[in-house]
Amino acid sequence: MEMEQRQELSSLKNPGMSIPEDESFMMYSLLYSCVTVVFGVSVLLKFVNSELRLGFRSVLSLVILFVGEPLCQFAIQGHLGFAGFACGCLILYTTLPASLFDAKDKTVLITGCDSGFGHALAKHFDQLGMRVYATCHHGNSAGSHILQSTCSSRLKIYEMDITNEKQVDKVAEMIEGDVGSEGLWSLVNNAGIWYCSEADMMPMLLFREVVEVNQLGTIYVTKAFLPLLQLSKGRLIFISSVVGRMPLPHFAAYSITKAAVEAFADILRHEMKKWKVSVSVIEPNCFYTEAIVRRAEVFQKVWDHMDHAKREQYGQKYFDAITQKYDSLAVTFPQDLSPVICCVKSALLSRKPRSRYVTDRGAEFLMWLHSVLPTWLGDKLVDTVDVVTPKSVCPETLMKPET
Repeated sequence: MEMEQRQELSSLKNPGMSIPEDESFMMYSLLYSCVTVVFGVSVLLKFVNSELRLGFRSVLSLVILFVGEPLCQFAIQGHLGFAGFACGCLILYTTLPASLFDAKDKTVLITGCDSGFGHALAKHFDQLGMRVYATCHHGNSAGSHILQSTCSSRLKIYEMDITNEKQVDKVAEMIEGDVGSEGLWSLVNNAGIWYCSEADMMPMLLFREVVEVNQLGTIYVTKAFLPLLQLSKGRLIFISSVVGRMPLPHFAAYSITKAAVEAFADILRHEMKKWKVSVSVIEPNCFYTEAIVRRAEVFQKVWDHMDHAKREQYGQKYFDAITQKYDSLAVTFPQDLSPVICCVKSALLSRKPRSRYVTDRGAEFLMWLHSVLPTWLGDKLVDTVDVVTPKSVCPETLMKPET
């Protein structure tokens, strides 16, 4: 009896020690449950509203919920465990994609809509209710006719060769008259060309063509429409490639222009901050688009423009081996362009767009690995990834016996 009186007196002197363990456990269980429900519902809303894909961050969210909560509650315990769990949920939530703007009051200009990514993007954003300005290299192309017949009246098609400064300025003037003081919400620099050939074999004429379109044309279009993007505090998006950061053999011309686009975007991202214009780069891996369907024409053009000395040095047999290797690779490319569309949509409509979007998780890992490895190991990685270089055939002059 005397012992109980002393415990009651001690509890009065130390009120913080007076809560029984079962009541303390119930209190923390309630707090953990509240945080879990709030965090779980918030992540679910991200999935519904932002098209959050299953990936590292979404899996980490599930780990936090199903592993982190009992670990903090029973292993760490007390206020430290609860604080750690709550902070972990808050930090992870801030890294998840932000909610999206309403697409129906937004405008977007997309270059290169004759086929491929540009064609698919123009259709998709028109379906979302956006005002789409689609530029085609040829106003009479099959792709432009398909857009006219399948899309709404909101979509407007302009003939524009991005290497023709007069055409670009004319389209910019027409769009400025259409959008007025509101400006243009977004520009998607998609137009581009490619050739597959070793750098030594590639004719300079084709090198210049790729640079004119992919690099200089993209720069000029960007500069022409930046004033309209600054008015709207909008979005500038570049369609680059994984080979822009991890160059591969046989893609010299394409890789150097995409690397230039990456550098241009990185610089603009800093310079446009004062105008509140966000800049994002989309880095697709290989997809089976119309450009890949026409690969035979691309290879034939390289051979036709190759000078006689290079044909003699490498030989028709070696060149044909390259085309055959690429043909066998091309048929494995995915035809579903939705990963690219999803990334562009996030860059265009997310309230907090990312600076870079890689459409392929495997390619993203390889690019990261290539960037951290020593050069000699990085070269071995590239040699492993390179499946275009013939292994059983060598250039003509290397096959001739030494005299």
